Amino acid sequence: MNHKRFANAASTYDQHAAPQLELIGELLKQAPAMAPHRILDVGAGTGLLTEQLATLYPTTPIDAIDLAEEMIEQSQKRLHHLPQINWIQAEAETYTPQKSYTLIASSAVLHWSPNLTATLQNLYNALQPGGHFLLGLMLHGTLWELRELRRRIAPNKGIGLILPTEKNVTEQIQHTGFDILYSTTVERRQIYSNTRDFLQAIHEQGVTALPKHDLPLNRSEILALIHAYEANHATAGGIYATYETACYLLKKPEALSL
Repeated sequence: MNHKRFANAASTYDQHAAPQLELIGELLKQAPAMAPHRILDVGAGTGLLTEQLATLYPTTPIDAIDLAEEMIEQSQKRLHHLPQINWIQAEAETYTPQKSYTLIASSAVLHWSPNLTATLQNLYNALQPGGHFLLGLMLHGTLWELRELRRRIAPNKGIGLILPTEKNVTEQIQHTGFDILYSTTVERRQIYSNTRDFLQAIHEQGVTALPKHDLPLNRSEILALIHAYEANHATAGGIYATYETACYLLKKPEALSL
């Protein structure tokens, strides 16, 4: 996972995080009623989910991991009043805790994983038998409008943002061994005042970093994209962008007794 896009966005991420906050809200509707013994927040970022987990389970210690040091520093400053949070710079695919967790949570992060199966397997290993995993992701339909216009305007410069489909995510979850207790997908439109504000917002979330082989748009292509977006995706109050999300409540099967 390329952490530079998020390291650079650390100071501005929360200003434009309405879609991420909506996903967190949906995810926490499925949170276990009984307080877990230990929690792992994966890809904690600026601590949006971490803070709500700490509020929901005020006596439970939380390990919050993120690959970007700048995100961790931002979180520590904002949530210094919550002593139960332990911040750790680590990669979800390789993080190895000293003790397993009874609840793992992750929101709006793992869709960026270059090897989602390996990451899910590592988190499965970090979870106690019978433990739960709250997983929220952005799916392929997210920002489809921008992706299609970019492809139309600059067809030789790559296809831009690529996210997994719900089918692909579910298959990888099942392959890992988790039981799916609950899952849902939601498609929402987020309204922005204009296309420039929209592009600025997603840039300041680290979303506009290009895949390895894609080329950036030049000035005339960007202006063409802005004009086309406002012509094709206008709505009351400005322009819209689609966010497709998935929420899962997973469980690691109980250990078999012999």
